[in-house]
Amino acid sequence: MDYRLEHAKRTNHVETYNFEKTHDIDQTLLEATKGGADVVIDCVGLDAKRTAMEKVETALMLQGGSLGAFNTAANVVRKFGTIQVIGVYGLKYNMFPFGHLFERNVQVKMGQAPVIHYMPELFRQIQTGKIDPTDIITHRLHISDAPRAYEIFDNKDESCIKVVLKP
Repeated sequence: MDYRLEHAKRTNHVETYNFEKTHDIDQTLLEATKGGADVVIDCVGLDAKRTAMEKVETALMLQGGSLGAFNTAANVVRKFGTIQVIGVYGLKYNMFPFGHLFERNVQVKMGQAPVIHYMPELFRQIQTGKIDPTDIITHRLHISDAPRAYEIFDNKDESCIKVVLKP
């Protein structure tokens, strides 16, 4: 979604790459990082694009979604680097690149964030204006429009990033 990449670029002052439009994304990222990134953050999780086989395996409950984003992370992290997984994954996965990570001494850190511990610092940053949490709100809808709001968000329609429901 180009609009999300543009938002990330503008807000965070980072380079962005559209995985669907960049041929051989792994090689592109390896070249851009001069051999691999120290830290790769996978925030996509099971919502990554699925191969035909992953769709079949997911339908048969043999797999919990796609490993596409994780495999890219595994390919572009440098030796002794870290993959931080904040994307949510299903329970089972075939073809997980365990050996590929092991032989390169890559750390994988994952799990639900202990957000309660970050709240005081996040609140301080909001109060001082360092971060603006409203920056990602693209839609404000009435609570009675909740089903439509979910549909817009889930389908990424109307350049949606975040929906806020109001009473």
